[in-house]
Amino acid sequence: MTTSAPAVLAPTIDFAPVSLRRNFGWSFGGSAVYSLCQWGILITIAKVGSAGMLGRFALALAITAPVFMLTNLQLSPVLASDALQEFQFRHYLTLRITGTTSALLFISGLVLIARFQRETAAVVVAIAFAKAAESFSDLIYGLWQKYEHFNKVAIALSARGLGSLAVMLATLRLTHNIALSADALALWWAFWLGVYEYAGATKILQVYTPSDFPAPKWNGFQLKKLISLCWPCGIIALLLALAVNIPRYFIQRYLGSSQLGYFAAVAYLPVVGTMVISALCQSALPRLSRHFETDRQAYFLLLRKMVVTAFVFGIAGAGVAAIFGSSILRLIYSRDYEAYVPLLVWMMIAFAFAYASSVLGYGMTTMRRFREQVPLLVLVAGIIAMACWATIPRVGIVGGAYSLVLGFLVLTLGNAWIVYSRAPKQFCAGETA
Repeated sequence: MTTSAPAVLAPTIDFAPVSLRRNFGWSFGGSAVYSLCQWGILITIAKVGSAGMLGRFALALAITAPVFMLTNLQLSPVLASDALQEFQFRHYLTLRITGTTSALLFISGLVLIARFQRETAAVVVAIAFAKAAESFSDLIYGLWQKYEHFNKVAIALSARGLGSLAVMLATLRLTHNIALSADALALWWAFWLGVYEYAGATKILQVYTPSDFPAPKWNGFQLKKLISLCWPCGIIALLLALAVNIPRYFIQRYLGSSQLGYFAAVAYLPVVGTMVISALCQSALPRLSRHFETDRQAYFLLLRKMVVTAFVFGIAGAGVAAIFGSSILRLIYSRDYEAYVPLLVWMMIAFAFAYASSVLGYGMTTMRRFREQVPLLVLVAGIIAMACWATIPRVGIVGGAYSLVLGFLVLTLGNAWIVYSRAPKQFCAGETA
């Protein structure tokens, strides 16, 4: 889709791009603090609570994440890569309000009709409201990334993460109730959105686009165009979230909450690695967008370097897990987790492919190649589901890791084909003028 941007949407002033290294530093710092704090929450639940509590928390995340991934429509990276200023921030915000409201209504209805235990239902509802606040924070981070204010994203993520860990730890110690702890998490995210992030979005818009502002505005024509562009992104995000969480559904069904708790705790170690890949991708996204518009050769060279870096990083993590996994799991969690080293190694292998496919996904975002990903992800989700059905009842939770390895391998190969089918012939031949 190529559309000329109306003159009124053009930036009012130019901005000098910050070095890619500095952007990466800020992105990595903020993502590292936030991811470690999220991991800290899982460790807190495992140590202060129980594997059953951790399982209920993980199930709530597995239920709410796909729904919000669908309704969020990946507006944040689309906003960050909107180099032609095709839409105003208020158009993105209007669509995000609509999507978030729809997600809350859907999850509330699901909780009413599902036969969850009372505590599980309370955790799901609390996490849904936390995700609602997060959806607006996410959009603001996309605005900051667009103008390469990665320092603001880092500060916001760090404070949100540290506050999350603090309120979860304090509430769980005082009440030993996972539902009340999830309530405290939701309240902190909403508070931080209101007192820091919204004000930061207002200031950025005043500097770069004074005609825009962080308030919803219904413009049927622009919203229709934005939905037309982004609806495949929502389907893609939904399918990705389902693919990652499918093993959790099967583990809960066949093995119960305690085994799901062990799986969630071990599986989060490679997820921590995504903070590096996320920082790499987010810091490079504005640069990739400009290269795609002005210099395709530079675009594909940068993207290839990022893919190789991401995959090597994941394989190195698998090696570390194979050698030191037992000590790592005992130190972080407890001796009960030492038996799950094979799960950790296979999860790291799965995420080596996931890291590479994630980088390629950012590449497809800059290329605005969304629709081609939908059938691929349907295939990947189906492969993972079938593999889980075949392995988890027979070999236990490590079957979930086997299934993810197979699914993410297919996803990486498919994403690479979609992206590099557009590469210049001289690039594919190895010429790097």
